[in-house]
Amino acid sequence: MRYAGGRIAVTAASGLVVLQLVGACAAPEGARPDGDVPAFVAATGTAGPAAAPAAAGDFVDTEWGPLSPADRVLLMKVRLAGLWEIPVGREARTKAARPRTRTNLGEMARQHVLLDADVRAVARKLRVTLPDTPTDEQLGWIAEISGKSGTAYDRTAVKRLRQAHGTVFPVIAQVRATTRNTLVRDFAELAARFVNAHMDLLEATGFADSAAIPAPPDAGPPPEVVPPGEPAPVAPPATKLLDQSPRDTGPLSPADIDLLVKVRQAGLWEIPVGREAAARAVGEKTRKNLGEIARQHELLDADVRAVAARLRVPLPDEPTDEQQGWIMEIFLKTGEEFDQTAVTRLRVAHGKVFPVIAQVRATTRNSAIRDFADLAARFVRTHMSLLEGTGLVGETSLPSAPEVTTAPEPVPDDRPAPSAPPATSLL
Repeated sequence: MRYAGGRIAVTAASGLVVLQLVGACAAPEGARPDGDVPAFVAATGTAGPAAAPAAAGDFVDTEWGPLSPADRVLLMKVRLAGLWEIPVGREARTKAARPRTRTNLGEMARQHVLLDADVRAVARKLRVTLPDTPTDEQLGWIAEISGKSGTAYDRTAVKRLRQAHGTVFPVIAQVRATTRNTLVRDFAELAARFVNAHMDLLEATGFADSAAIPAPPDAGPPPEVVPPGEPAPVAPPATKLLDQSPRDTGPLSPADIDLLVKVRQAGLWEIPVGREAAARAVGEKTRKNLGEIARQHELLDADVRAVAARLRVPLPDEPTDEQQGWIMEIFLKTGEEFDQTAVTRLRVAHGKVFPVIAQVRATTRNSAIRDFADLAARFVRTHMSLLEGTGLVGETSLPSAPEVTTAPEPVPDDRPAPSAPPATSLL
């Protein structure tokens, strides 16, 4: 799955442009991977209302909703990423040995300049102070890469960049799934699209081998892969979304297998709930949006069964006991309680599985799983947006924000808000 171009949708809550990407990864010269300049970048003259001082573990009230420590850490991490990846990408544009490395890393640097403007604009609105220099570790990576030559330069640059993107992608997904702040939510959506496109660019260089990919997450005992000589799981007719050619796709980790199981189980309970809501929900948006989720899950279910059959992974045929309990809980409700319960259960579930998908996308060494995780992430992002579009997603509909030990504090009201300066002296 490679992205280029797309459709733009302006989110009413924040004015941030959010794009659904389609096509191939190489963006046209001068284009953004998200399509256009977000509206908040063009209008950064006014900071948000002053925020009260916060300890690292505190939420801070803003006009876009509560701002968690994890939200603030995300802004800091995205800013820090640009501070070292931009100079590396710009140097690679002239120093890398291979044309593909020069082109792709140069394009990443260009896109990071745009994302850096975005994160500074968001941070200013939320009164969050951002760093101006890379960390010591990042400065070490810059020196390590710059000290190489020939293909060793290409390999080291791609390795360090791919490891960094693989580490930050699940962090972005976790914030997208849990944040209560609409401005951060829209920025996390935007940042996830940038980082996913950058992983594609790095993988296309041919240097993103196993050493460049973070270790997969720990997973519980997965179902055993059907051994050769025994009948493989039966797959439905393949959809056009996935390459079904019979070829070696790389090592399959327990986390890869666990992802297939989780996506299959999601469809087994969300499809009947969505269909029921399409007929019974009180709110028009709830009927329409949950019905659309059910329809899309049917497509995703066909895809996961096709991939599992190809990789000889058996999948469950019924929801878990917990999921069956959710179905019963929802079906026993009536009126507005039906709508609220269905949306709450679905949004919590999507919020929990989205970071799992992102973690697998960032760490898998199996190309079929990588492409499926790309696909599944797009479905789940869309479903979270559909659920949020019902107007029924409140605090109880979101998983808990991840814990962080330290976070930048919003500037208190007796001090000037952070400005949005030129990106950095490194640029």
